[in-house]
Amino acid sequence: MSGGYTCSIATREHPVDMPRDYDDDDSDNDSMCGTLDEPDLEAAPGQILRAVEAAGVGAYPGRGLKWKVGQTINVKFMGGTPDTHKTVALIVTTWEDRANISFNFSTKGDGDIRIAFDPKKGWSSYIGTRALRVPKDKPTMNLGYRQSTPTKSFVRHVLHEFGHALGLQHEHQSPASPILWDEEKVYREYASTNGWSRSTIRDNILKKVNSTNYSKFDPKSIMLYNVDKRLTKDGRGINHPGTLSETDEEFIRNMYPFPESSSESESGSNSDADSDSD
Repeated sequence: MSGGYTCSIATREHPVDMPRDYDDDDSDNDSMCGTLDEPDLEAAPGQILRAVEAAGVGAYPGRGLKWKVGQTINVKFMGGTPDTHKTVALIVTTWEDRANISFNFSTKGDGDIRIAFDPKKGWSSYIGTRALRVPKDKPTMNLGYRQSTPTKSFVRHVLHEFGHALGLQHEHQSPASPILWDEEKVYREYASTNGWSRSTIRDNILKKVNSTNYSKFDPKSIMLYNVDKRLTKDGRGINHPGTLSETDEEFIRNMYPFPESSSESESGSNSDADSDSD
């Protein structure tokens, strides 16, 4: 994915997802990242998950935003309680179990990713390795956690922001997105609820990413914003799921593949041999 309070590739040097000062009541109208409910599959058939590949899509020509396959990414907590730290680490195993990447959490050192917990700054993250270009005393991710934040909502937000941290783009900005936004309604809505400028709204919601690396439109993706049916021309909306979709899982496995074990290779060879002998 790209960086910025936008999601356009290699155009901004700020984190994705703008802050929103609100109490997360887990409502369907909550349009911030990670506020996900069960999807209305009839509302929007198919949406994509995109990821930045290693060549030519980073902030500099020829440089991508992926971490190295098999890498252990150091994560520093810049605030929050020990219980919250444990909860975040537990949630993130959802990504670790499906990708050849791991996270080492600590409250010490510099950290490749640094997490703040400022409820006034909402939920945001730099995309992939762009975090490495942020000054070491600054956070690269903010989890706008409040004590009133429902557990289900917190899980969704953390999964979404760590998706960005691994290099994933917003789902609704896919080149394959079928969402028919009523743009003027979108501008009015997000200016009112989030306090965003028109350029921020365009970059976070309306602008499709110029990418050739994407899969079929996936309305179940964790990387999707809530799509309010009031803001579309055809009256169709999308509510979010609370965890990774099958497409999310497949894409992150392909992005950070596990090595094929020797036992699996041997088993496959034996199967081929048995097939040939028949």
